Amino acid sequence: LEKRRPDYRWLIIGPKRSGSSFHIDPNATHAWNAPLVGRKHWIFYPPGITPPGIYPSPSGDDVAMPISIGEWFLAYYAQHESQRRYHTDATQRPLECIAEPGDILFVPHGWWHAVLNIDDGPSIALTQNYVSESNLSDVLRFFEYKQSQISGCRDRKEDEAIQPEDVLEEFGNVLKEGRKAMWEHAVVEAKKGWKCCAWTDDVDDENNCCSDGGEEGENKKKRARNETDGGEEEGEVSNKKKRGKSVLDRARMPQLSFSSKQTEDGCGDNVAAETNVEVKKDEKQEGGGFCFSFAF
Repeated sequence: LEKRRPDYRWLIIGPKRSGSSFHIDPNATHAWNAPLVGRKHWIFYPPGITPPGIYPSPSGDDVAMPISIGEWFLAYYAQHESQRRYHTDATQRPLECIAEPGDILFVPHGWWHAVLNIDDGPSIALTQNYVSESNLSDVLRFFEYKQSQISGCRDRKEDEAIQPEDVLEEFGNVLKEGRKAMWEHAVVEAKKGWKCCAWTDDVDDENNCCSDGGEEGENKKKRARNETDGGEEEGEVSNKKKRGKSVLDRARMPQLSFSSKQTEDGCGDNVAAETNVEVKKDEKQEGGGFCFSFAF
């Protein structure tokens, strides 16, 4: 069973200024993260509140972040700080903290988060994703309706890892054997809908087979999977309509550039300005330097 389950535990190692771009943890799971060496700068956005500069598709199948995590801090941190400090609705304010060795950080399911390693030398941490009673119903719903987003197993077929279409059944069988009451309660709750607003039924509503049985329920399942998998021409067309714009279309940004120039004291200075799309040597600066921009 351990060999077949999706990936869920990692040892993470990276240098200063490395980290993880904004994402929601896989398969509707919670997570914990324990730094062993080096401090980490964490930023969290509540479910349903997309961080600035992040462009998810309506279904959540893909996410466009057209700049690196370091560039995100340069381009969007001021906007983030304004929302964190002054947003009138406290439930929509992002959270921010520094985690250091000895801390254990809890990451709730459905929360956007990004991490930046801030200390010299390597940063090392242990992290694990898991399911508890509090998110079990959403995990079951995710396995049923978001099969295209199930991760941690697709690239391990040679290891006999469980595949997305079988996760719900096998996971359910294990739960029914060990924690039947919890399983039965979660199934009932899953039929009512998502507990966390990070996911929606934009595709699932008209094909919701959670509470239907018999032939009609099976037909709805087939239609839903055709749209998810693109297995039939009709499903492919419908899926494209549901997704809307492509990743690149969603990632179009205001004209923005970052320039690095040599100041009189010899220190580098980062400057943001509007400019055209270009990557070139900045001949106007006496000390040389470079300029690159993001504009579409």
